[in-house]
Amino acid sequence: MYISATLASTLFFAAVRACIECPHPGNFTGNLLPYEVLQSASCGIESAPPNATYAKLSKDYFNPPDESPCNAPITVTNPKTNKIVTAYVVGECKTCSGDDVYLSQPGYSVLSKRRRKPYTAVEWTFA
Repeated sequence: MYISATLASTLFFAAVRACIECPHPGNFTGNLLPYEVLQSASCGIESAPPNATYAKLSKDYFNPPDESPCNAPITVTNPKTNKIVTAYVVGECKTCSGDDVYLSQPGYSVLSKRRRKPYTAVEWTFA
């Protein structure tokens, strides 16, 4: 039985439910980048467990301020490997563009081995 890559991706993405009641509903596609320094988090989080996976998103998700995703869980998927991690938003990334996502090392290492461009493309949604 042959299933096209497009159909398989569509079926997989349909299985990953997007948050429909959060301020930023939908599924997003962007680049995955490594995030190392928790101290620069803008959500007021100063420390996290060593194996925690945390994320930074584009400043666009923090405007207006009452729709801030601080501490919100996101589900990030590498569509090429179908590996999935859950991360918690700890801040905005002022240099991110569009729907790119920065992940801390525990989650980043599950989804990608790349440390420089071209970065790994990922799909993500608010959980």
